[in-house]
Amino acid sequence: MEDLMFKNISNQSGQSLLRTQVYEYLRNELKAENLKPGMFISMNQIMKNLGINDFPSTESVSFIMQFRVIESSGADTSDLPATLRPVPRLDPADAVRTRNLTLDLIKDEYGRPKFLLNNALWMDPITETPKLNTTEIWNFVNMTPNGHPMHVHLVTFGVLSRRKFDVDHYRKTGEIIYLSPPEMMLPPNENGMRDMVRVPAGTVVQIIAHFDVPGRFVWHCHFLDHEDHEMMRPYEVVTGNGKGKYDKA
Repeated sequence: MEDLMFKNISNQSGQSLLRTQVYEYLRNELKAENLKPGMFISMNQIMKNLGINDFPSTESVSFIMQFRVIESSGADTSDLPATLRPVPRLDPADAVRTRNLTLDLIKDEYGRPKFLLNNALWMDPITETPKLNTTEIWNFVNMTPNGHPMHVHLVTFGVLSRRKFDVDHYRKTGEIIYLSPPEMMLPPNENGMRDMVRVPAGTVVQIIAHFDVPGRFVWHCHFLDHEDHEMMRPYEVVTGNGKGKYDKA
């Protein structure tokens, strides 16, 4: 058996990369002439080979899928369509509000790292209250030295940009000074609608979402030890029509 290392096609948050990327990688970089029946190919070095270093690999996720090469049963007649179905888009011009939401790091009473959202605890009063049937832009402002997969319940959202920013300047003034262009850090697999987005250390990730269901929901980091240790906050979609908090009319 031979264990080859190559680019992973899934990340720690469970988000699959585009099938076309997988196909193109296998076709162009993992040449058929290098494959022999009986060979096992494991997807290790999670994220690293994609040039994404903000979620370090751990032993528990080093081998999450395996290809086993077998004898060919005939000619490969498969083909990809020329185009995929259109991706829905939300227009930033329709956003009624932009919120800066910080990802913060403090220490708990035992001296352990504790990650927070907007420097608030789970039981603190709700501060994010988008109105029903409106569109908002949320800026995830990562002040921590860690990457976080940020998940928003209820909605699917578009990712507008991921940009490095001056953390110290923001900490002192609350002003975002970008250090990279908006188009630089978004790979093709983040081109569609999502419910989770990767927020590397020292970046601002801008998402756009339409809130069309009233009620109380949550947004949080999707690392279990973070979300279970205060890196989760409720938000509430309200109507503001005076007829009751969740009335649609």
